[in-house]
Amino acid sequence: MSPGDYSRAERAYRQVSSTWAIELLARQHGPEQAKRLLDAVGRPEAIAAFTRIMAAQQAQQLHDAGVTPRAASYLIAERHRMSVRNARRYADAVTKPGGF
Repeated sequence: MSPGDYSRAERAYRQVSSTWAIELLARQHGPEQAKRLLDAVGRPEAIAAFTRIMAAQQAQQLHDAGVTPRAASYLIAERHRMSVRNARRYADAVTKPGGF
């Protein structure tokens, strides 16, 4: 089955499932071991979810430490190899009610 064969609902379900599983892996085994496990699995959805979750966790940690969203966005972008623009979304999200 190719990626184009999945419905939007199926993709959304897989996305949520991947996010939940990665959060659990990271909590139980640490981010480095979780990354190794995900690389072994190799599913694009899982790898993308891992990056989002780790960026969100780092954004929360930086916010808790008093780092400004602007400064945090550069740190997040560097660590997770994403654009500063995307990283800023994570940094800004923790400052808003409801967060992520």
